Amino acid sequence: MPLIRLADDPERRRTRRWCGLVTAGGAYAHPTHNWFVSAAHTEDDVARTLEAAERAFKTVAARADGQRAVRRRIVMECAGQT
Repeated sequence: MPLIRLADDPERRRTRRWCGLVTAGGAYAHPTHNWFVSAAHTEDDVARTLEAAERAFKTVAARADGQRAVRRRIVMECAGQT
C-alpha cells in the first residue's frame, strides 16, 4: 500500500502540508497511514485525487523554492555578498 515520503523532509513537515492540501482539495490523504484504492472509487474519484495531488505538489514545491531562496539570501548577506 502506498505511503508518501517527500525528499529532504526528515521531520515530514512538507509531507503533512501536502496531505492537508490534498484533503482540502477533496481527496483524503493521511501522512502516516497506508492509502487504499477500491473498486468503489470511480474514475471521477481518481481524477479528483490526481488533480488535488498535482495542485498540492505545485504548492509545496513553490513554498520550498521560496524558502531556499530566502536561505540563500540570508547566507549571502551573512557572508557580505549582498
